[in-house]
Order: sequence, then C-alpha cells, then structure tokens
Amino acid sequence: MSKIAILGDLHLGTRSGNEDFLSFQVTWIDYFLKKCKENNIEKIIQLGDFFDVRKSTDNQVLYAVIKYIIPMMKKYS
Repeated sequence: MSKIAILGDLHLGTRSGNEDFLSFQVTWIDYFLKKCKENNIEKIIQLGDFFDVRKSTDNQVLYAVIKYIIPMMKKYS
C-alpha cells in the first residue's frame, strides 16, 4: 500500500514576500520533505494555494522555488 502525504496551503511569499517568512517556509519544506523520505512517503499531494498572491509573484519568491525548493524535491525523490 502506498503512503501519501497531504500538504495544505503553502502560501509562499506571504507578508509581501518577507525574507524571514520565506526563509522559514523554505526551511520547513526541507524538513517536511526529509520526514516524508524517512517515512517512505511515495506521493505528496499539495492542496490549496502554493503562492500567496495569485495575480503576481515576487521574483524573490520565484527564485527561492527555483534555487531551493525544486532541488529539495529532486534530492528527496
């Protein structure tokens, strides 16, 4: 039987892309993915909002996704 993790709203870039919040979010995602790997989670389903703002996303937030989050996903996959 497959193990699945359900992940709710991430809202990356909350508080107008505040660097401290973004740093915390990236650190938490790393922790979450590490725990999923340790517990043999085979699939992660992300529900809700990935980004905080729908109409436009701060370049700093997009950079964090490309530079940190995508490599983390690959590392733990």
